[in-house]
Amino acid sequence: MCKGGKTMQDLLSGLRVLDFTTNVAGPVATAMLADYGASVIKVERPVRGDDNRSFPPMMDGQGFIHFWCNRGKQSITIDLGDPDGKRIVEQLVRECDIVVESYRPGIMKKFGMDYESFAAIKPDIIYCSVSAYGLVGPYSKRPGYDLIAQAMSGQMDLNGEADGAPMKSGMTLGDYWAGLNAYSALVTAWFHHMRTGEGQMIDASLLQNLLFNNDTVLDYNIGQYKTRSGNDHPYHAPYGQFKGPDGRYLIICVERDDVWARLAGLLGHEELAGLTEQERIDHRLVHRNMIEEWLGGFETTDQALKALEEAEIPSCKVSNMKEVSTDPHVLENEWLTQVDLPEDITTLRSWLTRNVNVTFSKTPGVSKPSPALGNCNYSVLERLGMTKDEIDQLQKKWNP
Repeated sequence: MCKGGKTMQDLLSGLRVLDFTTNVAGPVATAMLADYGASVIKVERPVRGDDNRSFPPMMDGQGFIHFWCNRGKQSITIDLGDPDGKRIVEQLVRECDIVVESYRPGIMKKFGMDYESFAAIKPDIIYCSVSAYGLVGPYSKRPGYDLIAQAMSGQMDLNGEADGAPMKSGMTLGDYWAGLNAYSALVTAWFHHMRTGEGQMIDASLLQNLLFNNDTVLDYNIGQYKTRSGNDHPYHAPYGQFKGPDGRYLIICVERDDVWARLAGLLGHEELAGLTEQERIDHRLVHRNMIEEWLGGFETTDQALKALEEAEIPSCKVSNMKEVSTDPHVLENEWLTQVDLPEDITTLRSWLTRNVNVTFSKTPGVSKPSPALGNCNYSVLERLGMTKDEIDQLQKKWNP
């Protein structure tokens, strides 16, 4: 199918997007546009398609990450280096509102498909480039990925134990954060366009967005350089991870004096209820030992968590993904959902995946299936005026 299911109240219905993105960050941005009703035409390389189609884990020769990153899109295959391909792209640009690409800076210019080239065709076009380092600066043309952005942004130096090596995040934060913020920037630029009729260029990068996420930059102003502190908070205590009596880990977070007073009472140390935040930080290890001794009085971590909950102490168990997928709160809110798989996948017809990122009361987003490679070649190109024979000839040339 070339069109995902629509709701009656799609937020971005009528918005037309031409998507040249690949890997993860760029595709995340355009998938979110599709979630909220935009029509997204994804331009892919013939034969191979988007790189993320081959990222493991795989099902029927397709990468799971492709199923998520390209949800709700229409796929067409075009050889960007072929003059016929360029003519088709220029036709598509004329009827689109937004172009998004995620090649290394300079690549789209070589194809004659950079912002200036497209703005000459459609002056009000909104054009977003998603890259590792941004369009300007000494690193701009370097190859880069999520892990490199985590390292260069200072994020990795903050992760890990105090006496250990820097550690990456367990998630691809750079990719997802850049994709989310590129989406936000595109919607903001579209709002500006609706008011003024103007298009513009958007420069979104993994490195910039991880720096935006790095609040330790603030500490620089007072001469402090925060580094790794494991699972403890540098400015609050007790605030971290603890091991329960059955070996499961749990989190306890104390930020306010009244919460500490309740926890001190629960631990049987009411005499400590009046300690200040700084005193709690200074005696962090002593209080950790008290908490672990208290936890040892229970048979299970769940029993300890019940006592913490009754005392209104912010706390939780450290969940694994199997537990998350069956969590009643997650399920009731439908934050995970069953979505159909592309028609070329036969092992399963649907899969459990992440739903849209926020919940609107009147204009809910819809997570739709991802496309088979080139599933809309004929429908899109016929709309541009090409005959079936002409499309057949292009497909034969681009798919030898």
